[in-house]
Amino acid sequence: MGIFSLFGKAKSKPQVHIDNKVVEEISAVAFSFIDMQLFMYKDENNTLPSEVIDNWSIGYVAGVVDYLLYSKNIGNNTSTGAQTMFNVFSTTLGNGELFGKFMGIQSDSKTMEGMKTGGDEVMKFIENSSNIPKGLSKHISSNKV
Repeated sequence: MGIFSLFGKAKSKPQVHIDNKVVEEISAVAFSFIDMQLFMYKDENNTLPSEVIDNWSIGYVAGVVDYLLYSKNIGNNTSTGAQTMFNVFSTTLGNGELFGKFMGIQSDSKTMEGMKTGGDEVMKFIENSSNIPKGLSKHISSNKV
């Protein structure tokens, strides 16, 4: 199952250049959306404990970014989409290489569950800002991190 199978396929043109302005805009929104759920778990060096980064959490981050890209009609298979994913994994979970890991585990049931939750929460928040995202922090709390 591909990354867009949860939300439909974005209509995007093949892209070989990276639109840095779009990368920065989407990355900033995704960062604030995700980081507000992670800040209480970070240590004094602003680092997350490794237990926080599981397949569900990786899927959640990907789902948030996927929906934001989709809302701008940018495919994750474009240079801009891939760079945005890499940036958000780097800034939120502290490791851009997790985007590569995500590509290998995206059909995992826990990853897909996290993707669905992340995408649904960002969509509901955009529709109504009183829908505060809590899925990632609930997931981490329930795993006793």
